[in-house]
Amino acid sequence: MKSKVYTLYQLPANSKKLFRSYNSKSPIDIFDYVGVYQGEMDSEMNDISICDELFEVFNIRHPNGFAGHSMSTSDVICIDTFEGDSCVGRSFYYCDSFGWKDITDEIETEKKYDNIHCIVL
Repeated sequence: MKSKVYTLYQLPANSKKLFRSYNSKSPIDIFDYVGVYQGEMDSEMNDISICDELFEVFNIRHPNGFAGHSMSTSDVICIDTFEGDSCVGRSFYYCDSFGWKDITDEIETEKKYDNIHCIVL
C-alpha cells in the first residue's frame, strides 16, 4: 500500500535567504533548512494538491506541535512516497511568491541522502 509523508522545511529566522522568491537566484541548499514538521497525506492526492493543502494548514490551522512560522515564500516541502516501509520516490517543492516550483532536480542530497529525509522528526 502506498503512502505519502511530507516534511516542511523552513530557514532559520536569521537566514538572509528567508522569504526570497525562487527568481532571486539564491542557490537552494536544503542543508540550510530545518525540518519543522512532518506528517502523512492522502496518497491519492497529487503533489501540488498536497502542497496547496499544506499551505492552508500551516497558515490557518496550525497542527499541534508545530513550532515554525506560517508557511511562506522560501519554505520547502519534501514529499516521500512509500510502498510499505520503502521510500520509492522523493520530490521537493519551493513555496514561491505565486504557487510552487518543483526543485527536485536542483536539490543536492548526495552528501547526506539517507539522513535528509525518510526519517521521523
